[in-house]
Amino acid sequence: MLNNKIGEIIKYIRSITDTKIALITNGILFTNSKIIDEIVDVDVIIPSLDAVFQETFNKINRPYENIKIDEIIKGLILLRDKYLKQIFLEIFIIDGINNSKEELDYFKEVLLKIKPDKIELNSLDRPPVENWVKKTDISILQEIKNYWNIENVVIIDKYKNRKEVCAYSDLKEKTILNMLSIRPCTVEDISNITGINVLEINKYLDILENFKLIESVKNERGVFIKLK
Repeated sequence: MLNNKIGEIIKYIRSITDTKIALITNGILFTNSKIIDEIVDVDVIIPSLDAVFQETFNKINRPYENIKIDEIIKGLILLRDKYLKQIFLEIFIIDGINNSKEELDYFKEVLLKIKPDKIELNSLDRPPVENWVKKTDISILQEIKNYWNIENVVIIDKYKNRKEVCAYSDLKEKTILNMLSIRPCTVEDISNITGINVLEINKYLDILENFKLIESVKNERGVFIKLK
């Protein structure tokens, strides 16, 4: 949404295809009602909200110093008032960081004000930038869901089967595995060589990792994917 032609881009996409449009965003700019007016024609908006306290927000998201979580929350509430289509709110849970009773209580209060159509609880599924970020057990995510007792909370887990993934290509899977058979690669390496979008590559990596065909290894140069 930093692109000041975002409204024109959305209108152009609408003019050439019936494909649904999803806007994935950190939600920082929704305090500006004019920007909301620019993006109301997308089919679904997927903002993230990983904390409701400033200290936790700073630790997880490392924002620019002038960005305040209270303003982001106000913007998401404003978005709900002005945007009549679907909002899927993503929350990345790090056990021991943003799931204290105090934060969960305030989270629930905020969620009831934002009124998203779906609340997606996510956790780590690949080596993080910071070593203190650990995968949260699915049982803890279930406890959070039960504690909130909000009907539209869903737990996002890895895909269990290739058939469950829309437009899964055996050829692309083979291409990725062939690359990794030569040497470990970063996601960016795979994207640059194959031309496959990074987000789509992650879809394949999730499945291949679930089938224990690959593993992620972090070193000084970054996170590399290699065959097991």
